[in-house]
Amino acid sequence: DSYYNCGLACYKGKGVEKNYKKALEFFTKASQLDVVSANYYIGKIYNDGLGVSKNLKKAFTHFSKASDILSSTRLSAFHDNYHYLNSKTLQVVRAYPLHD
Repeated sequence: DSYYNCGLACYKGKGVEKNYKKALEFFTKASQLDVVSANYYIGKIYNDGLGVSKNLKKAFTHFSKASDILSSTRLSAFHDNYHYLNSKTLQVVRAYPLHD
C-alpha cells in the first residue's frame, strides 16, 4: 500500500527527512485500509511517544487492531486451505472408492 510505504519512509527517514508526525498521518490512512503493519507502527509511535505525547491506550488499541487483522487473515487463509484440501480429498475418494 502506498500510504504505508510513505509512512515507513517518513518513520525511518529513507529518502526523506525523518518525520514521525507525517509518518503517523500516512500510517493512519493505511490503517483505515486494514494494513496490519500500519497499525503496528501507529502503536509503536504512541507507545514510544515519537513526535506525539506518549499514549499507552492508543498504542494498545492499534497493537490490538493489528493482531485482530492478522488473526482474521490467517483464519481466512486456513479456512480456504481447509476447504480446498477437503474438496481434493473428496475427489480422490470418489475416484477410488473402497470396496469390501
